[in-house]
Amino acid sequence: MMNSISFRGASNVTVDAKGRLGIPSRYRQALDESCKGKLIVTADADGCLLIYPAPSWQPVEEALFQEPSTDKHVRFLQRLMVGHATECEMDSQGRVLLASPLREYANIKKRGILFGQRHRFELWDKARWEQERERGAEGKIGSKESEEALKNVRF
Repeated sequence: MMNSISFRGASNVTVDAKGRLGIPSRYRQALDESCKGKLIVTADADGCLLIYPAPSWQPVEEALFQEPSTDKHVRFLQRLMVGHATECEMDSQGRVLLASPLREYANIKKRGILFGQRHRFELWDKARWEQERERGAEGKIGSKESEEALKNVRF
C-alpha cells in the first residue's frame, strides 16, 4: 500500500458530457508522481465509486481473493469491486474517463463530490451524497452500531 501520499478533504467536481471527471488540481501532482496518473475506478457497495492509484488497488484486489469465495457476501464484493474495476489514465488536463457502467451504477450525471479517503477517493453523485448525509444526521451515525465500530478509534 502506498504510504507516502494521503488524500484528504472534499471537492465539488463535475463530470462532462463525455463522462470525464476532472481530478482536483491539488491531487494531480501526487497522482502523477505516485502512479503516473494510472487509476483504478470501481463500484462500492454504498453506491459510490472508489478511485485508487493503481499501486494501491493491487493489495485490495489480493485481499478480496484471500477470503473464501464460498461465502456469498465475499462473492458479492468480489463481483462488485473486481468485476467493475476499470483502469483509467489521467489526460494532460487531469481528467479521467469514467466508464458508462460505473457512472450508471453510481448515478453520476454531472455534479459530484470527491472525498479523499487516505489512499483512495470516494466519488458520489452530489444529490445521492446529500441523501446519505441526511440519513446519517437522522441517527445512523451515533447509533449503537457506529459506536461499536469506532470503539478503538482515538480522536
